[in-house]
Amino acid sequence: MLNKKIKKPQIVVDTRSQNRFTKEDLETSNRLVVEDSYPQFYGEDLPKSMSYTGRFIVEANDIDWESRYGDNTQTARAGGGNPKHKEIRQDIREYGFKLKHPPIALRRLKNGKLVPLNGRTRNMILNELNFKNRIVDIYEIQEGYSWDQYDNDASQFGLIANAGHDPAGNLMLEDIYRECMIAIQKGWIKNDITDISNRVNTVCGKGMFTKAKRDEITFRVYNHYRDSDEMSVFSYKSQTIIKNWLDTKKYIDNDKVIYYTVSHSTPSKGITGAAKMAFDNPGKEIRVVVHTSVLTAFDIERCYINRVKEFVIEWENILQKISSGYYNGKVRSNSPIKLYGALPAVSTLHNLDKIVDFKSIAKEDQRLAKESEEEYLYDEESEEESEEEFV
Repeated sequence: MLNKKIKKPQIVVDTRSQNRFTKEDLETSNRLVVEDSYPQFYGEDLPKSMSYTGRFIVEANDIDWESRYGDNTQTARAGGGNPKHKEIRQDIREYGFKLKHPPIALRRLKNGKLVPLNGRTRNMILNELNFKNRIVDIYEIQEGYSWDQYDNDASQFGLIANAGHDPAGNLMLEDIYRECMIAIQKGWIKNDITDISNRVNTVCGKGMFTKAKRDEITFRVYNHYRDSDEMSVFSYKSQTIIKNWLDTKKYIDNDKVIYYTVSHSTPSKGITGAAKMAFDNPGKEIRVVVHTSVLTAFDIERCYINRVKEFVIEWENILQKISSGYYNGKVRSNSPIKLYGALPAVSTLHNLDKIVDFKSIAKEDQRLAKESEEEYLYDEESEEESEEEFV
C-alpha cells in the first residue's frame, strides 16, 4: 500500500500568492495560539468587563477602523502610527504573515460595529497587499458591566496587546503617556501618583520597560495635570515645538544672530554642531540655547534646574578638554559662539515667554536648596517635640 502524503498546514501565509485568509489558516491560528498561553487576552488576566467570544475570519470592509467612542479616537498608538511600520511591512512581504501570534483584536460596540483594539499596523500592511479579509479575535461587553467600564478596559487592553510581540511592534512610552492622559480626562483614574502608577504598570505588563521608565511616565502625566494656577510646564518633544516657540516669542535668526538649540542630554553634540554653524555663517553670533526636553521627575522644578546645571558643567568640561588637548590650554575670548541661556519650562521658576539666563537659574537653585534645608530643620524640630511630648 502506497504511503499517502499528508499536506501540512501552512503556519505562514504567503502574501505574494494569495489575498485571502482561508478556513485552514483560521484552524492553524487556533492550533498555534493556545488560549492558556495568553491569560491577558483570553483568561484570568483579561479585563473583567470584556468577554472573549472567539476567533473568526471577517471581511476587511466590515471593520470600522475610524470609529470613535466618547470624544477620543480609538487608537492604541500615539499619533496613530508605528515607528516600525517599514520593518514590519518588509518582514510580512518577504517572510509571510505569521499565524503563531495572537491575531488582530476587535471589540463590538453598543451599535454592533466592530472596531479595533490593536492591529492598525498589520491592517495597513494587509491593505497594501490587497488582502480582503482578516483573522480576528472578537470581544464583547461582559454582562453586568457598564459601557464606561468597557471603554476603560478596552483602552488599556489596546496597549497591553501591543506589549511585546512581533509583528505588532513595540509599545512606546508615548503610547502609555497618551493613554494615561485620556484615562484622567475620561475620569477613569484620578491625577494621583498611585492611580497613574497603577495604570502605567497595568498597560506595560510584566516585561516592558524598567521601573525608572515607568516612573518617568507616571511623573510626566502627574505634572501635566497639576493645578494650572500653581504650575505650568512646557515640554520640548520635537524641533517643531522648539521652532514654534522661538518664532512666537520673536527669537528669530537675522543677519547678525542665529539661535542654536541643544538638548540638555547632548552637550558634546551641541559643541560640534555650534562650531559647524559658526563656520558656515561667518560674522554671525551663534547663541546656544539649551532645552530640557520632557521633564519627568516628581520635583519638576529641581529636575529643570539640575538638567540645565549639568549641561553647563559638561559643556565647560568638554571645552576645557578640547582646549587642553588641541590648543595647550589657550581659550579664544572672541569666539562667536555664546552659551546664551535655556528655554523656559516651569512657570514657578521663570517667565515662560523669555529665554532664561543662567544667573537666574543659579538664584533659583539657591532658593530651592535653602527651602529644602529649612524643611529638613523643621522636620528635625518636629521630631524632637514629638519625643519630648512622649517623654
